Amino acid sequence: MNLDTDPWSDLKDNASPDMAMIGRIGVLPHGMTSGNAAVCVAIQTADGKTIIAQTSWKLLNAAVKAFRVRYGDPEIDAFRTR
Repeated sequence: MNLDTDPWSDLKDNASPDMAMIGRIGVLPHGMTSGNAAVCVAIQTADGKTIIAQTSWKLLNAAVKAFRVRYGDPEIDAFRTR
C-alpha cells in the first residue's frame, strides 16, 4: 500500500470516498473461511442502500498500523495538545 499516492485513482470517475458513509463496524470472531476474525463494515450510500463489506482483522490491523506510522496516532496526538 502506498500511503503517499492517491488511493482512489483506480476507481471509476463517478466513485468518491465521500459518496457513502460508514454506519457500523463490527467483528465476526470466526468470520473468515480460515476461522480467523473478520471485520464487517456497513456502508450507507447516498441513495439509502446499505452495503456490507468484509475484510480480515489481520489485513485491517496491518493497514491501521501503516496509517499510524505515516499519520500518527490521533489519541496520542490529542493528549499531547492538552
